[in-house]
Amino acid sequence: MAEVDKIGMGRRNIALRHLALRAAQVGVSLSLVGFIVGSILRRDHPGQIPLLDLWAFNGVFALGAAVCFLRPSVGRPDRGAWWSLGVGLAIQTVGNVYYTVVLVHLATPPEPSLSAICSILWYPASYAGVVFLIRARSKRFLPSLWLDGLVAGLGVAAALVGTVVVARTKATGPMSASTVNLALPFADISLVVLIVAGVTLLGARLDRVLLLATAGLALGALSDLAWLVQNDDSTYVEGGLPDVILLVAVSLAILAASLPDSVRTTPRRGGNPQKARVEWGVLWLPGVAIVGSVLLLGLADSGAMPLSARLLAMACILAGVARVALTFHEVRDLADVHQQARTDDLTSLPNRRAFYERCDTLLASASGEASSALLLMDLDRFKEINDTLGHAAGDDLLVQVGRRVRLALRSGDTLARLGGDEFAVLLPLTTEATAVQLAHSVLATLTGGFDLGTVRVHIDASIGVSTVSPERHSRTELLRCADIAMYEAKAHHAGVMAYSSVDTTLSVDRLSTIEDLRRALRGDVEGAGRLLVHLQPQTSLIGGAFMGVEALVRWQHPTRGLLAPDTFLPAAETANLMGELTEVVLGVSLTACATWWARGHYVPVSVNVSAANVHDLTLPHKIAAALVAYGLPPQALVIELTENTLMADSVRARTVLDEIRAIGVGVSIDDYGTGYSSLSYLHSLSVDELKIDRAFTSNLGNDPVATSIVRHTIELAHALGLRLVAEGIEDQAALEILAALGCDIAQGFHIARPMPAADIVDWMDRQAAAVAQPSDAALTTDPASIQA
Repeated sequence: MAEVDKIGMGRRNIALRHLALRAAQVGVSLSLVGFIVGSILRRDHPGQIPLLDLWAFNGVFALGAAVCFLRPSVGRPDRGAWWSLGVGLAIQTVGNVYYTVVLVHLATPPEPSLSAICSILWYPASYAGVVFLIRARSKRFLPSLWLDGLVAGLGVAAALVGTVVVARTKATGPMSASTVNLALPFADISLVVLIVAGVTLLGARLDRVLLLATAGLALGALSDLAWLVQNDDSTYVEGGLPDVILLVAVSLAILAASLPDSVRTTPRRGGNPQKARVEWGVLWLPGVAIVGSVLLLGLADSGAMPLSARLLAMACILAGVARVALTFHEVRDLADVHQQARTDDLTSLPNRRAFYERCDTLLASASGEASSALLLMDLDRFKEINDTLGHAAGDDLLVQVGRRVRLALRSGDTLARLGGDEFAVLLPLTTEATAVQLAHSVLATLTGGFDLGTVRVHIDASIGVSTVSPERHSRTELLRCADIAMYEAKAHHAGVMAYSSVDTTLSVDRLSTIEDLRRALRGDVEGAGRLLVHLQPQTSLIGGAFMGVEALVRWQHPTRGLLAPDTFLPAAETANLMGELTEVVLGVSLTACATWWARGHYVPVSVNVSAANVHDLTLPHKIAAALVAYGLPPQALVIELTENTLMADSVRARTVLDEIRAIGVGVSIDDYGTGYSSLSYLHSLSVDELKIDRAFTSNLGNDPVATSIVRHTIELAHALGLRLVAEGIEDQAALEILAALGCDIAQGFHIARPMPAADIVDWMDRQAAAVAQPSDAALTTDPASIQA
């Protein structure tokens, strides 16, 4: 209840404050109008009229101070300005009342009088008000703005000093030599100079509140100066034109206090480089000041012109010269900032912003018949290199790629780095056929490998091509089509793909697959399903003993059912998800392996790893930790990798594989013979077995070349102390031939199809029982009978 009363009281206080403010504003208006009308009516009747000179005249000052004090100030950035002006108006009210009531009736006024002291005290308050108004509208001024204010201030000061001193020396009556009266003109000059300099600082960012307030203060100071140079102290008569001008000036400042806030702060240095510019429109006032100073020095009689005015004029001109020099410096800096904002820091190529601008310019100027094209290039396996060799090596690779690609392009083509390992090439007046040809030339420049310190790596790229057409006339659409084509090229290992050759339906499906797979890897079972493994047994060709299983990943999708690896592995490679996928599969495989080891089947599970894993120096530690977590010995796991995964950095791969074998985990080279087969890496790498690809075993007996390759591969493996596993065995004939050739282990549909983890233990039990009771169907084929 007390809280409600407090809120109600606060609302009443606000309402009363608003009512008082409106009353004060009305009072100012009535006092001003009354004084002006009264001054006109008493034109021919000089003398003091209390209703006008005491009440109407001072009513403007007193009620104006009330307006300044009552103006809502909570949270207002310029509240200090109105408090200062309110204090100044209150002080002036005291001085004016004292003059009208006391001073004018004294035969010998005191020196200095209270009225004169109040007049002097008005100036600090008005100075503070101007400063607060200016500061509220800018948090920080640039050096050029300070110079603009200095130039304008010096020019105005020179003109005013010269005008006031010269005019005063020609006046009919001498100016009083009192300290107060000597200070008043210079105080007025200082106020005008401060206003001019401050307004110049803000330039074109003025608002009506500031304009009215400063115009009123400046008008009051100028009218005071005009009266001082034309009259001596004894000629002042209340109710004259100077008083009318003074009240109009004060009313302008009060009107500014009555308006709502319209503060607009100037932008800070370091903002958006695109918006940075030299605002030539703000230079007119300093320019006028410089011209006026030149005229003052060149046309005025040097004998009559005060030295102080000439010195101020010369200082104004010198400051103007400094401003011109600074302007050229800022223009040069802005040009540098403009260039830097459009240049990639690493490769010195145009960046995304610059590329977008050039693309928009090209599209805006393109004619109906002329076509242009866009190449969007993404480096394959860049993330693996960046993660394994470090960001410095990755940066070095990007710089080298940028240099090579530039060599394959024409002089008018624009190569830009959009970010990461993504580059774009804008090809003006280029057909799709020419663009595809240039894309192949770009790929050709990337062959041969790159030296990254002591390591030499090979890297490929995928390029999407899109051309300008009525359907693709905007930058967004052009980039979208090139992006789709690039992902298709990556998914199909095609190198270059034009958007016109893309099946857009399949492309959308692939993007959806990537997003679902990313969610499944994060454990979103309800939304994206889960990853699991099917296990395919491997048996010995000598006696048929069970030797192990290979884990083959599957994806149980919530809407698409059980997905085979060929439906999502290409998408995983495209999205750089292979490393994360491998870690998930390793965990699922070891979970299944733990079940059959607990049943006494001590055979390993083989898990495929990607290049990202093989080049990860922490992989041995992760494997060791996983084995401990599942309670398995190192002999329970075999790591399989393809030949291609070794090519990015064979030295690093050798280090990782050596540590894995040191743990006791087996290492197998999968799909042997289909990649960059090299005897050197077989000799140097720590591996335990070779798995010959099904491409060579599927037609044994009918293809003499394939049979010969398998024979020699078996002999090579045995010579190196490795065991050989043959994949893709689908019939008994192939099994018998492999046994005769001396192959060690076989795997394929003829032995067993991949099966869920829940079924593998039962299969193992049956296989163990069958091996314990050998049949007469032993493999006794004579190797000599096999056609070489």
